[in-house]
Amino acid sequence: DFNEAIDRVETKLILQALDKTGWNKNQAAQLLSLNRTTLIEKIKKKGLEAQAPAADLVKEARRLQDRGEGDRALPLLLKAVEKDPKDQQARRELAIALATDPALAPKAERHFLAALEQDPLDTDLRYRLALFYKKAGLKARALLHLRVVVGRDPHHAAAFKDLQELQAEP
Repeated sequence: DFNEAIDRVETKLILQALDKTGWNKNQAAQLLSLNRTTLIEKIKKKGLEAQAPAADLVKEARRLQDRGEGDRALPLLLKAVEKDPKDQQARRELAIALATDPALAPKAERHFLAALEQDPLDTDLRYRLALFYKKAGLKARALLHLRVVVGRDPHHAAAFKDLQELQAEP
């Protein structure tokens, strides 16, 4: 029908503008002669976020997290990892997001480990994994990763403190 045809054309134009601008919503809105918020509403309404490149999905997820909308950020991070499983930043952000939700925490470990496999020198992520293990009561795993963090960065005061606390426990 007519409305469906208009909707398809509008979707195609929006995707073309987003692709042309590297998913920069400000520039795409200008190309389309739309207000940025109107473009964002249309993108959400049409479910077009999922078609963005992984890096853009991560960037949008961070923006949502900064606004306290972590529940809306999580699907974007999942989609980013699905699109590009080798994107270390997407997997890293997903692991951190999953670890904050007790119901989803069991899935976090897999993403922490996959991200660390891609970048074993990511000391901050390794420290976050150690804290995740500590919170889960997995002392041996927490100790292992805290030792790696302190070994790589002897000035990491928080890791050093956590390591001392865990070693002092019976």
